[in-house]
Amino acid sequence: MKSVGGAQRPLSSFLAPIVRSIFFVPAFLLLLFLVIIPVAQTFALSFLSSPGGGFVGLANYESVLSSPRTIDLRDARIPFGTLIHNLLWISIHLPLSLFTGLFLAIILQNVRGSSIIKSIIFLGMVTPLIVGGVFLRFLFDEKSGVVPAVFGLLGVDSLAVQWIAFPNTLLFGLILGSVWLWAGFSLIVYSAGLTTIPKDYFEAAKIDGASSWQTFRKVTWPLLRPITLVVVTMTVLWELKIFDIIITAANRDGGVGGAADVLALQMFRFFFNGLFDPRNYSFAAVVATLLTVFTLVLAVFTFRRMIPGPAPGSRKRPRAGPVRRVLARSISAAKAPFRRLQGIDIRLPKLLRPRAAFLSPRVGQRVRRVFVHTVAWGIGILWLIPFVGVLMAAVRPFDEILYGWWNVGSFNPTVANFDAAWNDPTFPLSQGFRNSFLVAVPSTLVPMFVATLAAYGFARFRFRRRLTWTTMSYLFLFIVLLMAIPQQMVAVPIRLKMEELGLFDNHLALILVHSAWGIPWILLFMRNFFLTLPTEVEEAARVDGASDFKIFYRIVLPMALPALAAVAVLQFMWVWNDFFFALILISPSSNQQLATQLVPKLGISQFLVDWGLLSAASVLVLLVPVIVYALLQRFYIRGMIGWTIKG
Repeated sequence: MKSVGGAQRPLSSFLAPIVRSIFFVPAFLLLLFLVIIPVAQTFALSFLSSPGGGFVGLANYESVLSSPRTIDLRDARIPFGTLIHNLLWISIHLPLSLFTGLFLAIILQNVRGSSIIKSIIFLGMVTPLIVGGVFLRFLFDEKSGVVPAVFGLLGVDSLAVQWIAFPNTLLFGLILGSVWLWAGFSLIVYSAGLTTIPKDYFEAAKIDGASSWQTFRKVTWPLLRPITLVVVTMTVLWELKIFDIIITAANRDGGVGGAADVLALQMFRFFFNGLFDPRNYSFAAVVATLLTVFTLVLAVFTFRRMIPGPAPGSRKRPRAGPVRRVLARSISAAKAPFRRLQGIDIRLPKLLRPRAAFLSPRVGQRVRRVFVHTVAWGIGILWLIPFVGVLMAAVRPFDEILYGWWNVGSFNPTVANFDAAWNDPTFPLSQGFRNSFLVAVPSTLVPMFVATLAAYGFARFRFRRRLTWTTMSYLFLFIVLLMAIPQQMVAVPIRLKMEELGLFDNHLALILVHSAWGIPWILLFMRNFFLTLPTEVEEAARVDGASDFKIFYRIVLPMALPALAAVAVLQFMWVWNDFFFALILISPSSNQQLATQLVPKLGISQFLVDWGLLSAASVLVLLVPVIVYALLQRFYIRGMIGWTIKG
């Protein structure tokens, strides 16, 4: 640019697209080499006999799908195979977690201290899944667990057993227990959705004499349907990728007889066996491809409706494309119930109106309020039991918790378990913490900077005669859809490439992979945020000759600090909690292992579980995300819901 009268002359129409492309290049390169190309390689490998082998067509798919480990319907006894088990997870876990979160979001609207209860329930989402598996294993332990003890008191001896030792109790116990871990997501998203509904609608329904159920069915539920679609999609994606919980609560084979085996775990076994026989890599690619097809089919519609329209400031608003039409239909569907309610008397007949015959309206309302508060706080306390149990096991000698951590006849707290886990001679957790921080910090900063640059470009730039708005929308949608791809889909190519580059068992490999995988969701979140910012200040700066980069870091970034804080908190916690990538890129005998890798190795042996040592290791690893969540809760919640209900 040349200076003219104290101001800089704008770039020529030829150079502007070239300079602006710099905003996109770093993100595209990371995605290309660490996500897109590995996905394509895995898909191609599923049709080969081995990496570099010959083409075998659908033979690998036939071998995997015809295996009893994948589908086994020979009788009505568990196991049914990994594919059927995943379907069972979806059919049981999905409705339970969804309606649990919705129920809690509704009743907590008018409960004092609801923020405390929400924080307690959301702790499950903060918990690393590898630690969550330890919690569930402890919960269902025959001697130390609460669940068998409760059923023993109730006289149900068939369930007062070691749950992980029997196929039926293992599978359904893990499915039901995982509701405790995931329901916090539904709760937070639905709570945010409820705040967007105008109170006037509820007041109008109340004046017309509508009952609570009628108000929910006619007003609340129709308006929450678009959010429900997102909750359902994200929950099913989580269920299809379930891995960490099972490998810790059961084992690498899915527990007794493979009763809790799932597709992601089956893929990992093929991957591990591929280290000795490369043909297994092809079977791993088949399972990963099947997982990816399921997740993409589910995600394509939902993610399209999460993308807002053109940014303000475009000279000509193009014809609404498919992405915007889907969004318009979702908004229209949300408004439809209110159009139907207009002019309709939904009051109940007098004989059907609920009333307390023996109580005055004021007393009845007070009784109801006490009941709701009791239920809400009771659920909050119930949600804390696994945390309290593991903490008690960590601070007490093994013989005191062997027959129930709730027995306090002899209570001698000690830090010996924490010391043993922190300074273990073989797998010191202190070293794992150091390694985890070395990976998590750069894996947070790099994608945050790279994706924010690209997000600003998608939100503001127009490339005339080269890329239309519709093309840019589909390009953005393609990047966002990468969020749905399971990590298993890139495991084999990434592992082989890192070995070829000499980066296996190196933290740099993890940093690069986590940086690439963090870009899609950060890009979506930050673009949606940038679209909410006014453009007047940017336009004034551009008139004064400021370059795009100067506008970005001098004007836009300072306004985006709250959003960047949310991104940093969420990305850091996701990297800290990760287990799968660490498992495939760091050697299990290396001193480079992360903290999550060491948890299953501390206290779990083939014939014995040292609950004191295992619980102490779990508490220490959990401590970091809990502290981050407690200090930066506002930013964490904003990050969780920012890319689900925005748009």
